[in-house]
Amino acid sequence: MDIAASNINPKGVIDYLHYYRAYKTDYELACMREAQKMAVNGHRAAEEAFRSGMSEFDINLAYLTATGHRDTDVPYSNIVALNEHASVLHYTKLDHQAPSEIRSFLLDAGAEYNGYAADLTRTWSAKNDNDYAHLV
Repeated sequence: MDIAASNINPKGVIDYLHYYRAYKTDYELACMREAQKMAVNGHRAAEEAFRSGMSEFDINLAYLTATGHRDTDVPYSNIVALNEHASVLHYTKLDHQAPSEIRSFLLDAGAEYNGYAADLTRTWSAKNDNDYAHLV
């Protein structure tokens, strides 16, 4: 294609896009808030599932149920990682069986409302009385 370099991403177009990506209408803000509320509900349900000893698969189901989403409705694949699995970048395997000893839980999961996404990441320790728990 013979497009002049000066016509690729012209400054005026880029400035326009940057402005409207930064500016949010009341409607957009309301959608973002709803997505956040859904994600918070999911994170609370996932933490409860983690604390009750559930597997990654079951924790993910608890998250999806609380948000009202199917796994195809979330804005990105949930990362539900127990113990060492949290050290794997973009871990998405979801073991069906909980490990014999659960030490930690990482959740990177969002929610979507009318095309607006929330993105939350949290880490929990299974025990609250150790150095790791104080770090997270």
